[in-house]
Amino acid sequence: MIIKKRRYPIKELRCRFGLSQSYVAKYIGVSRDHYSLIENNKRSIASVRTGVVFKLAELFEVKVDDFFLNINIANGDNEEGVDESLV
Repeated sequence: MIIKKRRYPIKELRCRFGLSQSYVAKYIGVSRDHYSLIENNKRSIASVRTGVVFKLAELFEVKVDDFFLNINIANGDNEEGVDESLV
């Protein structure tokens, strides 16, 4: 049995925490419009400044890697792969 852990969708995290786009944008130091592009996958998170990604991870209490990796877990083994949409 394979359980696939997808990378975290930023919008899902923001909604889970009950935060507005404006709040998150201010917290990470970008405009709301810029944050909206990131959240809606119109701007790749891979192209965002490193500090912004770290602030997002801190705010949403996840690891930075979780924004970039798809993780497959099969029979207790971890197989990590780079999200192909980022390559």
